Amino acid sequence: MISPYFGLNLPPLAPPAPPCIQAASVLFFAAALFGDQLVVRILLALAYGALALEGSVVALARDDWLENDTFFWAVLTGGLHAFAFSRLYREARANGTETEAEDPDAAALERFLRRRTGASATDARRLREIGRRVSYAPNDIICRTSESREHLYLVVEGVVRAEFKYEGDALVRSIQLASGEYFDLRILNLAGVYIGFPNKYFEATAETSCACFRVATADLVRLCHEHRQFRSFLRILALDELSRAYEKVTAPGPLYVPRDSRGVAEAIDWGNGARSRDFTNPYDDAERKRFLTRPSIWKRLRNAWAPFVQPGCLNTFSPLSGEVARRSVEEKTVSGLLAAPPPTPRMPVRLNSWYTQYERADSM
Repeated sequence: MISPYFGLNLPPLAPPAPPCIQAASVLFFAAALFGDQLVVRILLALAYGALALEGSVVALARDDWLENDTFFWAVLTGGLHAFAFSRLYREARANGTETEAEDPDAAALERFLRRRTGASATDARRLREIGRRVSYAPNDIICRTSESREHLYLVVEGVVRAEFKYEGDALVRSIQLASGEYFDLRILNLAGVYIGFPNKYFEATAETSCACFRVATADLVRLCHEHRQFRSFLRILALDELSRAYEKVTAPGPLYVPRDSRGVAEAIDWGNGARSRDFTNPYDDAERKRFLTRPSIWKRLRNAWAPFVQPGCLNTFSPLSGEVARRSVEEKTVSGLLAAPPPTPRMPVRLNSWYTQYERADSM
């Protein structure tokens, strides 16, 4: 039956939906307006909570029965969203803490990592917790070729001499490393970008009394799988070290002094083993506001506003050479790209998915 409505012949309008259904609809709409996982998850959890309330308490009071399908699926789906929200919320609270680690060395390491890479407090803490500080006397061998593939070293203080040989190259080269620099950089191929780090031969020796922060490759691989944002973290480390290497090559004079995270040249005694300012300097007011202050709810919502998806946001793939280089580190092969079996391309997926872009021919 067609009834008139404002002069138009339209079907009869149903009465308004129950309040819980209307509330769920509004929350679903709000979830589509934001791109922040924390905001989206709480809105979806509340929406499914409203549906669960409608299918249980409201249905029992109105119809004297429980709407099993509505209640079961709403509780199951809403519970998953609520669990995800609780984990994200705890992470956000930890990142907004206004306190630093009690141990001075641990606090200095976290300051360095956050300044050089922009890592969050929890990510810097995760990296710190899987590594340990190791001290060396002058002329101590820190690592040789096999050990260098097992660990990533960060020089905290002191001076280290690294000797290395590239694949297919008979010449042994050497470089001096000081506070804030890394070795063996081949491990940073875990980020999925092959740059050609030394791989045939590597040996690091302490020229002075020094301390290094050492992270096992296996733990770093596990961290990259469990917290996928660490691939970006490793890429930033690689870019930071490569920029320093470029400055060393292009420096106008023999007295090269690198820059700290603010772009200011390190102190002269840095070359004699003193710590980088990124370790020693406490946070200033601007850094405390950036690193140690929790953003307001309004600022979080404003930054999360993203009702429209940006085209191309999923096109973040790793190059073929980068995938081979990453696998060579994970599988601890000796020759990197030169002897690695070529992977077989398959359908590309995002770097932050559970899968990789390429798989080996023997795995199909």
